[in-house]
Amino acid sequence: VTGSVRRGCPSGGQAALCTLVSDTTISSIAGYNMWACDEFGFPTTENACGYYTGLDCGADKINFNLSHIGLVGTIGEALASYVGAGNFSMQGNSLAGTIPSVFVRITTLESLNLRENSFDGTIPSIFVSPDALTYLDLGFNSLVGSIPASLDILSNLQSLALDGNALTGFIKRTLGSLGALTSLKISYNSLTWIIPELLYGITGLRTLMLESNLLTGGISRIGDLTDLSHLSLGVNSLNGPIPGSIGSLALLESLSLQDNQFSGSIPSSFTSLTALQTLHLYYNSFEGAIPVDIGSMGALRIISASYNQFNGSLPSSIGSLSELSMCSFVSNNITGTIPSAIASMSKLVYFAMTSNSITGTIPIEVGSVLTLNRFLVGANKLIGTIPSEL
Repeated sequence: VTGSVRRGCPSGGQAALCTLVSDTTISSIAGYNMWACDEFGFPTTENACGYYTGLDCGADKINFNLSHIGLVGTIGEALASYVGAGNFSMQGNSLAGTIPSVFVRITTLESLNLRENSFDGTIPSIFVSPDALTYLDLGFNSLVGSIPASLDILSNLQSLALDGNALTGFIKRTLGSLGALTSLKISYNSLTWIIPELLYGITGLRTLMLESNLLTGGISRIGDLTDLSHLSLGVNSLNGPIPGSIGSLALLESLSLQDNQFSGSIPSSFTSLTALQTLHLYYNSFEGAIPVDIGSMGALRIISASYNQFNGSLPSSIGSLSELSMCSFVSNNITGTIPSAIASMSKLVYFAMTSNSITGTIPIEVGSVLTLNRFLVGANKLIGTIPSEL
């Protein structure tokens, strides 16, 4: 075969395509059986781009979209010959072996997505064309070792996902050099030490996921990341208070701080987070009163703050949270009565205040919340009868 594999594509790429045929099960997958090569290692068609499912060729780049197709096998080094590759996605397959260094040698590579496979070994480090790559997702594989310090040369990288591996060591301070980064996901590893100060200098970050590691220290500068919409720091050993500067995160939609060693009271600025929808604070040592103006956080859908040391009463303003579906303050030191204002929470499904020191009776108004599926208030100091409306 001497014809071009695609319009404007180097003919050397033909052999690279055939390594996918020989090293994986692609040609046996329904809808992909047109991926075939002859005995000389060339595609059986001259126009692979117009014929091979999952191969898309633009004016100046080739895009591989082979995600979630049940692909089994390995990726060979020969793909380096496909010098025009721009976007490479093989997410959600059963590919194994090490991630070949081929990817760091493709000068046109803009995005690499190998998420949810079975790759092992370490993360390739030296990218020959650091300005091109904007998206790198190696999450949920079996990668080991540390995060390469050399990733800091990826000056235009916008999204980095290394979550769900077995990475060790600490979060390199050099990641703070990735000024274009908007999403950083390195949850579910075994990373230690503190969150490096330079990370707080990436002011364009919108998603920061560091959950389920072994991180320690505080989060005193979290308020510097004013573009954040999703912040997940749960299941670590982080400590100290929530800083008052958190009120600067006006775009924050989800906040997960559960299962750490945080302490202190909730700062008054916290109720400035009017875009917040999901709040997880359980299994910490928070204390003090629930903010009296919590009702101003009208977007809240989930509050999970069990197993802390909150005290005082549940503010009546909570009835203003018309979007709230889950409210859990199990095993705290809550006193006072159950506010009848919860009758206004028309989307409430789960309400749990078990193991506190709540007094008084169960308001009959609770029975008017037609969506309510679980109302758990045992192990308190309630009196009277259970309303028939329940």
